[in-house]
Amino acid sequence: MAQIIPTQAIPNQSLNVVVNQQNCTINLWTKGANNYVYMDLFLNNNPIILGRKLTLTGVLPYPYLQSVFNGNFAMLNTNGNIDINPDYKLFGITQQLIYYTQDEING
Repeated sequence: MAQIIPTQAIPNQSLNVVVNQQNCTINLWTKGANNYVYMDLFLNNNPIILGRKLTLTGVLPYPYLQSVFNGNFAMLNTNGNIDINPDYKLFGITQQLIYYTQDEING
């Protein structure tokens, strides 16, 4: 079952979470005039991705990264609007960071 990663409606944050029995550190940060949100992901203190723009689709861009990590992250927009970029002001309100296992991705 997908796991909601608790985020706050603040522009820069660091989260230590366990997903699928894996110790992760997630850094979320904003950059630029449009306040795009970027993500760093560490697994057991080893970088998996650095500076990946957060979208409403999968965060890990390549299947081999998904298999190494055993899953993927995505932003879920609970108001149904898929045409907007993730906005930190909506984190925990209408936008949730979700982790899906590889089995859930494979369906």
